[in-house]
Amino acid sequence: TLLFHPVMARTLGPGSPLDMGITPFTVAEVLGLLGYEHALVVHGLDGYDELSLVGESHICEVRGGRLQEYIVAPEDLGMKRCRPEDLVGGSPRENAETLEGVLSGRISGPKRDMLVLNAAGAFVVGGRASDLREGAAMAEETIASGRAMETLNRLIEESKRLKEETGEWGRDQSPPLSPPSAQRPKSSQRS
Repeated sequence: TLLFHPVMARTLGPGSPLDMGITPFTVAEVLGLLGYEHALVVHGLDGYDELSLVGESHICEVRGGRLQEYIVAPEDLGMKRCRPEDLVGGSPRENAETLEGVLSGRISGPKRDMLVLNAAGAFVVGGRASDLREGAAMAEETIASGRAMETLNRLIEESKRLKEETGEWGRDQSPPLSPPSAQRPKSSQRS
């Protein structure tokens, strides 16, 4: 399964894949030919390289050897459109704090909705949801239950463990953000 997204788009070469004549449909066709059972290739018609709240998103879905192409608007999933400036990020630390705020339920609004929308795509491709609406409901429940924050805490702890073992953080050498212990779900607190 695969959700084609920004990191993969940048691996195709310099410049935007659309600038090179590579459309979501083309990428989806190639994934089908490569034998992918299920993949979503998404492109926000507003220029975002992911499912978008700013406007409609063009989706090409490969499922079981078939290719389906469709357009999804935020309203189709019960979400509100937003302005590009509502999604602007900050420094790596600010972005990490925003992610923690969203996953812990302290931050709502467009950034949270954008995360829910794209998590919905991951739930669909992962076979856990039949469509984006169901996937969005699952993402909402995962945040509300605290499971999303628990997963982030486990990822942070694993990053720290790997750093201790290898002495490296990765390419940018920036340490992961440590979640405040008061915000950790009780099941993940250590004694």
